[in-house]
Amino acid sequence: MKSAVSPLVACVLLLAACGGSGERSRDGGDLDAGAPDAGTAVPQALEVWQYELTRTGASDNFASQTALVGPPQFVIGEELFDHRVVGDVALHPRGLPAEAFGEVASTADGETFHAQSVAPSGSPNDVGQPIGLLTDLTVARRLRRTADQASLRVAITGLLLDLIDTGTFRPTGAQCPWDVQNVDEDDCADSMVSEMQLTIDAFRVAPDDALIPVHHLGAHARLNGWHGHWAFHAGTDGDSDAFVWDEFTFEFIPDFGDDSDPFARAIVRLPPSSDPAAPPPPLKLSVPLGGVSVDDDVDVYVHVLARSFNRKQFESFAGAFFWDPESLQGLQLETDGLVVEQAATPLEQRAPPPPDSTALTCAGGPDPAAGLLQFGAATVRAFEGAGAIALIPVTRSGGARGAVSALFQAADDTAVAGIDYQTSAGLVRFADGEEGTRFVPVQILDNTTVDGARSARLSLTGPGGCAALGPQDTAALEILDDDGRQ
Repeated sequence: MKSAVSPLVACVLLLAACGGSGERSRDGGDLDAGAPDAGTAVPQALEVWQYELTRTGASDNFASQTALVGPPQFVIGEELFDHRVVGDVALHPRGLPAEAFGEVASTADGETFHAQSVAPSGSPNDVGQPIGLLTDLTVARRLRRTADQASLRVAITGLLLDLIDTGTFRPTGAQCPWDVQNVDEDDCADSMVSEMQLTIDAFRVAPDDALIPVHHLGAHARLNGWHGHWAFHAGTDGDSDAFVWDEFTFEFIPDFGDDSDPFARAIVRLPPSSDPAAPPPPLKLSVPLGGVSVDDDVDVYVHVLARSFNRKQFESFAGAFFWDPESLQGLQLETDGLVVEQAATPLEQRAPPPPDSTALTCAGGPDPAAGLLQFGAATVRAFEGAGAIALIPVTRSGGARGAVSALFQAADDTAVAGIDYQTSAGLVRFADGEEGTRFVPVQILDNTTVDGARSARLSLTGPGGCAALGPQDTAALEILDDDGRQ
């Protein structure tokens, strides 16, 4: 379940596989990679990025497929700005360019960065048309602890999920391939999607250069739906070492359109400041440094995904921004008692240890004050499509004493791992004092087979800490087919 950093960072040391010969400049040109001249400062950050475009399928009008927009790119110790136009848009909010694009930017030291995605306005009724874009950025640095009182934080200063649909009719045909009979509007919930994913990983670097996990954080936020039928979900990943955010962290406005049609637009953003003239207060995520002593090195990897997807088309818009178009801010790394040593080495070259799957222990048996762990729904509906992710809710209720965990497992029923969904298993964690819902992300795989709705069996076992399993310790993942229309 845990993915500390995108696999694309392997290209940094495998240039031929990346299709490039070195670093990428601000204007998109290629630079020869070479050793720094004598006296040149050591590069302080590694930034790696790629764009993945989603198109309607080549064999029919309803399946979808993804492909990279050019090879993965990287810079080491250089300022990054890459704006990639991938198509047209039918409309756009004021202040944004009239184009579908992905964008990444970072300062040379990797301290401030952002990622954006705007979906193209290709017709879903035509084969091979662009309808979605994923922007993927990883920033990595090696820090050295220099003081007993040290801290590391990631500050989110700008985040926006934005969907616009001026058509008041429900999605039909290629706009909603999952509802073959046109009878269930809930089956069209993924006609438009704007979503974010954030993971932060810190590793202590041992004297032999081995990596020792220090802290892992992960979370998702998703806005989806269509005109007047908007839905918002946000939550901390099941394998995150601590709470990151939930739906109450953000401001969800389902009627952000103008007075003539308020439900034509929905947004999700950071809550505004009490001072109307001030920007929203940043969301600050702490990365504890337990086990990191003074003079120890720690490698930090921040991985962000911004995905936009739009089957509704016509006069519509889908955008996802780890960035605030008004304040021009995104994410910042904040440190105290730490200094930058150099750019961190890609994880794929370091053989990081596997995620810890050891269940927490309990000395005295289950404690009612530790709460119950169970699924948040008996059935979780997912939508087949390129790049789609199902978020499986796991809840802790009735008590929050102590850190607790349970083992999550997805198994085949009528759905088959590797064909319909990506194999998924691992611990779901809740910190001491934390109640509420965690989410386990399960990657949904697209195919061109007309195989109808399929399901996978979900289970929770082996409660750790002093929690017990609740009655809903099993559930079903229902995957709706997008190939059934003819």
